[in-house]
Amino acid sequence: MITDELVITTTDGGSRPTGVGGIYAFEKATGKVRWTFDGGRGVPTGILRLDKQLYAATFNDELVCLDLQTGRLNWSFRTGRPNHQLYSNVTPVGESNRVYFGGLDGKIYAFDSSTGKKVWEKDLSTPIAGSLILSGDSLYVGTLGKTIYRVRATNGEVMADYEATDQVYWSFVLANDSLISHVGDKGLISLPTSLDKPRWTQESAKPWSSSRPYVWEGTAIVGTEDGEVNAFRLSDGLRQWSHTFTGPIGGIGGDRNVLYIGTRKGMLYAYQPR
Repeated sequence: MITDELVITTTDGGSRPTGVGGIYAFEKATGKVRWTFDGGRGVPTGILRLDKQLYAATFNDELVCLDLQTGRLNWSFRTGRPNHQLYSNVTPVGESNRVYFGGLDGKIYAFDSSTGKKVWEKDLSTPIAGSLILSGDSLYVGTLGKTIYRVRATNGEVMADYEATDQVYWSFVLANDSLISHVGDKGLISLPTSLDKPRWTQESAKPWSSSRPYVWEGTAIVGTEDGEVNAFRLSDGLRQWSHTFTGPIGGIGGDRNVLYIGTRKGMLYAYQPR
């Protein structure tokens, strides 16, 4: 999270028995630590900013609300579900005066972003550990199971759902009027936002290893464990190009001209598709 004055990042101890983590705010000009927040075993999610407040989730299945400038805890909510497996929550989403949290207890929660007062909750019966995306009046929810849900943001009503052929615990993304999601270890699908039948599907020979599809120049870009990066056209799923790097693909980012490919062997590539 980058602000005018600060660089703010979450950290976690992973599966190590002695692991600890939290949130750190560094001054952009000097690198000096402005404030820290103790997150216990850690904070494995990204950060949501709404005005002068920050929101993230800890390994304790807990939503925390912090003051942007000081790191002070304004309010928190914990579901009470044990997390011995150290599943990662999804990053909270929100806008204006509402923040939404997906619990490992299988529930979606809506809170007043300033006070932490619960507005509604909806039980989906499966831990929320894939994705949570807010688009207009719709929340798109991924679970540890095979189902993606479309939930009404105002009251938690389930408006649509899609049951995939395999688990959808990966992070998915919205691209125009489509939702691009991994399915199992090797599948990739494009769904309309209505969650009707897929527009297209793709199957990889090797398991995916990139954390989520990356949308770039009209394509969905994903990487595999053997280092292959593929770009599939958003409109119909046709492969536009592929390139093989050294090592399993991790993060993918880019600007208008160049893609940046990080691998799990510690390499970072700047790549310009021809």
